[in-house]
Amino acid sequence: MSSQELDRGTDAIIKQAIIHMYNSLLRFVIFNNYRGESYKEI
Repeated sequence: MSSQELDRGTDAIIKQAIIHMYNSLLRFVIFNNYRGESYKEI
């Protein structure tokens, strides 16, 4: 495996990790907002 291939693999892993983190954060924010709205109605 050349260093270029290794870099490409690392980039893919980092991108996947960032996307996963972003999705988790987005879901967390939406869930909290939804819960907040429910509390306001009650």
